[in-house]
Amino acid sequence: MKKRISILTLTLVSLFLVLTLSFSSALDENLTNTTDTNITQTNTTLTTVQNITILPPLVLKSINPSSFNVGDVQFNIPIYNQGNETLKNLIPLLSGNGFSTSNIIPIDELSPRSTGYFLVLGHFSNSGNIELSIKVNSQTFYSNITINQLATSSASSIASQELLQNQTLQLSDLKKIYNLLDQEQTEKASTYDVSKINLADAKKYLRDTEAAILTQDTTKAQANLALALEEIKYQQDKMSKVTPISTVDKLKSNAGTFSAIAGALVTFFAVYELLKKKSSAVVSKVQEKYKKD
Repeated sequence: MKKRISILTLTLVSLFLVLTLSFSSALDENLTNTTDTNITQTNTTLTTVQNITILPPLVLKSINPSSFNVGDVQFNIPIYNQGNETLKNLIPLLSGNGFSTSNIIPIDELSPRSTGYFLVLGHFSNSGNIELSIKVNSQTFYSNITINQLATSSASSIASQELLQNQTLQLSDLKKIYNLLDQEQTEKASTYDVSKINLADAKKYLRDTEAAILTQDTTKAQANLALALEEIKYQQDKMSKVTPISTVDKLKSNAGTFSAIAGALVTFFAVYELLKKKSSAVVSKVQEKYKKD
């Protein structure tokens, strides 16, 4: 009887252990599946966030101009705001082989869907195709710039001398035209109203041109040549429109001259009479003194 109870007890204990292990295994599997599902869902969410396309706010347009000679330069950098917010205080930082910045005009405010312009003043010391790096806020752009080498000094000197020779010839021709115009004014002054003809500015421009040529300042010489030519043409046009002086105007014009001559004559005769009286008085005194002696 005791032996049967022991076997039954052992059987029940074994059955309990089997059920316990089965339940524990099922619970672990359920927890594992739940965790994997949550991780998969989390990864999917992260992947979705990472795949969202975020456009950079600024877009660089073509630099204008994009070709320069070695030396000082000035150019514009167009920048487009494709974002939805207004951007303020935009200042570009530029770098490139042989490039140095002397001044930059920034963009104070750039509205959405609009284009602004940076004005850049700088200097290129190297020639060739140069990649210019332009950093605005957190964005960096690259643009290729062509820098041309200046002509050699000897060739430049020859060109300068030729220009000076041409300017000297132009100055000589303008002087001849000026002298003819001045002579015409003098000849017409007695019969035509030339009071509106004024050759002072033209004469000044011709003198300034001559001084610039002597100092080999071709730029200044060319500017004064242009001014002299324009002024001479202007005075020639006025000279062609002068009208004859009427008889009344001649009398009015000569009235001052006549008055001056008359005044001079009156003064002359007054002085003459005064001298005559003084001379008579002196003669009388001499005669009186002679009689006494």
